[in-house]
Amino acid sequence: MPIYEITEPGGAQRLRVAVGVNGELRQKYFTLTKNSKRISEDAELKVWKQAEKLNAKWEKEKEEAARKRAISAQTTKRGKSVYDTGIRGLKMVWVVKKRPNSVHYRPSFKIHVAEGHTQQGVLSVGHKKAWKLAVQKYCNIKNIHRNSHLVDRIPSIEKWEELRQYYNKELGWEIPEIAIPE
Repeated sequence: MPIYEITEPGGAQRLRVAVGVNGELRQKYFTLTKNSKRISEDAELKVWKQAEKLNAKWEKEKEEAARKRAISAQTTKRGKSVYDTGIRGLKMVWVVKKRPNSVHYRPSFKIHVAEGHTQQGVLSVGHKKAWKLAVQKYCNIKNIHRNSHLVDRIPSIEKWEELRQYYNKELGWEIPEIAIPE
């Protein structure tokens, strides 16, 4: 952490400490101003403590981001295989896909990854098939150890029926009743 001593025209001295995570462009400057010609050791120590705290905080954030990226890589895929890894399926929404000459609407799931992180998954199949696949995913968890992250997210049969009725009524979809395996 480089330290800069700057003397202002009025005679005041400032101590400036640049703090940043190695290899990253984030930096924050702490400045202490004193009207004497010399900055006390206490002031310098205070700045160093603040700098170390900030550095530790940034290191934690960096580790947390890396951990979330690793979880995200394990639990999401693209395309049809999205059903097999961590799809939450409680909310189907329309996604607008813009092309130069037209706009396409496709049914889609909100896919929740890790803690509170949401991605939009566009499906390449119709909403009836998407609904069926989502129900099968939630109601046929065979390997609990591998899919333990889904267990607390499994909706009840009543919730599925409530959602089905909502999509049929509000969005004009025609999702048939699906026989949910027990």
